[in-house]
Order: sequence, then C-alpha cells, then structure tokens
Amino acid sequence: MFYKNKKIIEAFLFLLLPSVALAEPEPSYLCISDQVAGFSYEGKNKDWKAFGAISSREKLVLKESASKSRTDDPVIYRVFDHGSDFPNMHCKDGFSDDWISCRGVGGIFYMSLNDMRYLHIYESGYVGEEGKTKGDHMFDFAEGDNEPHMTIGKCSKI
Repeated sequence: MFYKNKKIIEAFLFLLLPSVALAEPEPSYLCISDQVAGFSYEGKNKDWKAFGAISSREKLVLKESASKSRTDDPVIYRVFDHGSDFPNMHCKDGFSDDWISCRGVGGIFYMSLNDMRYLHIYESGYVGEEGKTKGDHMFDFAEGDNEPHMTIGKCSKI
C-alpha cells in the first residue's frame, strides 16, 4: 500500500515540476518621460530659478532583481537609466495595490500599474549645498552642479 501511494505522490510531483520550472518572470517596464519641471542655478546671480514644464528625454527601466532570494538580496525591483547596467534606485517592497515606490541616488520613483504613469523626483542639488565649492570627495558638489527636478511620464511592458 505504501509503495502504491508513494508512486502516486511521485507522479503528482512530477506533473507539477514543469509549471514551477516554467514560471514566467515578472515583466519589466520602460518608462519614458513626457515633461520635467524643476530648478536651475544661475551662477552669475548666485540664485535659483524655476524652469517650467519642458520636454524631456528621460528613459528609465524598472526590472525585477536577478536574485530570487529575499535573504541574499532584499531588493525586489531596480530602476536603471535605459542602457545602463548600474541601478540608481532600489525597490525593496515590490508592487503593493498596483503601486511601486523606489529610492536611491537617482531620487524617488513611483509607478502605478493602473494608469501606467510614473513620477520621478530628483532631489539633489539644493538642500545642503549653499555656498559649497567642488571638493575632492566624489559626493562633494558645488552649488548648482545638480538641479532638483520632477519628471512625469508613461510606462509600458517590455
């Protein structure tokens, strides 16, 4: 009896293996900007000025982390500049209620699966840089080297 049940269980497990092995990876998304607005530094006047909605050529790729183990790598998704192998934002929580939120040196990234829109906020360049000059450290920027801005656009599955 045990031998017969063991064979049935083995057959059932064998039938399940192809579906586990052929599980589809999560889709990646190409996000292309529509408009950007922000602030730029005018060195001559030592003043920050707002710039209005201008067209932008930002292309970001949101893709699943290569690591499937949450213990090895707690990041579920990453955001890359299109064509880059280096992620500039990391998404530790994945999608929740069709939303994803990511942070990193590239700023903050939000995307909705409902309308396939995204918002990218680049926050560096204003706070903490007043009167600074370029230093020797790679993160030492002179005031105006970075321009904080906000980009909006649309995403599509790739």
